[in-house]
Amino acid sequence: MTIFTANAQVGILTLNPHASSALEIFSINKGLLIPRISLTADLSNPSPVSSPANGLMVFNTGASQTIGFYYWNGSKWTLLKTPNEDEISGADNSTDNAVVRYDGTSGKIIQNSGVVISDNNQISNINNLEVSEFRLTTSPATGLILVSDISGNAQWETAPPVDVKHNNNLVTANVDKLNFESGIKVYDEGNNQAKLVFFKKNVTNDVIQVSSIDSTDLNDLTSVVPIVWNLEREKNAATFNHSNTTNPERIAVNIGGIYEVNFMFSIVNKTIMRKTLRARLRKNGTTFIDHVNSYSFSYHEEDDNVTHASSSFLIELNQNDYIELVVNGQTNPGPIVLKPYENLFFMRFIRSN
Repeated sequence: MTIFTANAQVGILTLNPHASSALEIFSINKGLLIPRISLTADLSNPSPVSSPANGLMVFNTGASQTIGFYYWNGSKWTLLKTPNEDEISGADNSTDNAVVRYDGTSGKIIQNSGVVISDNNQISNINNLEVSEFRLTTSPATGLILVSDISGNAQWETAPPVDVKHNNNLVTANVDKLNFESGIKVYDEGNNQAKLVFFKKNVTNDVIQVSSIDSTDLNDLTSVVPIVWNLEREKNAATFNHSNTTNPERIAVNIGGIYEVNFMFSIVNKTIMRKTLRARLRKNGTTFIDHVNSYSFSYHEEDDNVTHASSSFLIELNQNDYIELVVNGQTNPGPIVLKPYENLFFMRFIRSN
C-alpha cells in the first residue's frame, strides 16, 4: 500500500488528495470495505463495538437487524436508508398518548383511542364516527334504513313494512312481499294534500307457450286423456322444463311460486250426438287442482261447428312440480278430436313463494 501525505492531508493511491479532505482513497476498480460486524437486537447497545465515537460507521451482517450500513448517533445504531424510506418511532401497538402510532405487524396506523385505519380505506374498532356536529353509527346490516334525530345524529334501524290502504282499509300488508320494483309517484291533490302511489307492472318475462298439432280423441268416458303439447312457441328454460318428445304433456317448473295459467283448445264432434267434455289441471300425475275446471258442449261436425274451451287462473306450485291439462267425456260415446294447430297452453311466472 502506498500512502502519500501533503499539507497534513492523507492520500491513498494518490499524490494529490483533495484540499477539502482529510483522507482521499483513489481507485477506478475497487471500493472501500467498511468493517463488517453483527449488531444485537437492541440498537441502543453499542456491542460489539466498545464506546463507539459519534458518527462511527459499520456494516451489519447479523440476523438481528436489517443488513446494511449503520452509524452511531451517540445513543444507538441508525440504519442508512434510501430517500423513499422513513420510520415512525415508538413501540408496536403502543399505548402512549402519541397522536399516530404504527402497527409493524399488520401495516396499519393506530390512533390512541384504538381506531385502526388500514391501507384498503377501512376504519375499524369503532362504533361511531363523529364529523363536526354530525354523528353516524357505522354498523349497517341487511334490512335497515338510516334514521336521523332532531340533532342530525343518524343511526340504522329496522325498515318498517309498507302497507297499502284504501279509505283507511288495509288492502295489502308489506308490499315488499309482492316483489314491487322501485316505483313511487307523488301527486299534488291541492289543499296541502299529497297522493302517494306505488306502482309496478308486476309481471316477468318468464313464460312458456306450447301448442298441439295432433287430432287426439279426448272423449274417454272412464278415464282422462292428457293433451300432448308437441310444439314449443316460447319457453324460458330457467323457469320452465318441457320436452316435445319426452312426456310432452307435462310442463314442469324450476322455481316454486305463483303462476298464471291460460289454455285454449278447439274440438270437433265426430258423431251426431251432442257431448260434454270436462278439462282439468292435474299436478304431479295424481292431484287435481281445485277450482280449475272447464266444461265444453259440442255439436256435430256436420253442423260445421267447432267448439272452443278456454280458461285462465292462478295456481301455486313448488319447485319441480309438473302439471298436465287432462280431458274426459261426460256424456255419450264417440270421438271428439282436437283440431290441430288451434290449441294453446300458456304459463307465466308471477312471483316466488
